[in-house]
Amino acid sequence: MNDVLLRLVSSLRRFPAPLVLALAIVMLLIFMNHTKPSDDVLAHVAMVLALGIPLTLCIKMFFERIAVQKATAIKYMLWRL
Repeated sequence: MNDVLLRLVSSLRRFPAPLVLALAIVMLLIFMNHTKPSDDVLAHVAMVLALGIPLTLCIKMFFERIAVQKATAIKYMLWRL
């Protein structure tokens, strides 16, 4: 149980942006459910925010991979010396 909580906390520290986006979507959808708006602007905003979740995850993973590749290249160059 403790290991699961530690992994959850580390995931939240690693990916805070998707968490914020998900929280914003939930709040927006609750607001839409209670007010029953006549226009679809809020629904479109919720959909755009939902598209941001996988986008932010991909961007974060991309930059992490670049950092690892740079570190590996530096280690290789230092090892060759």
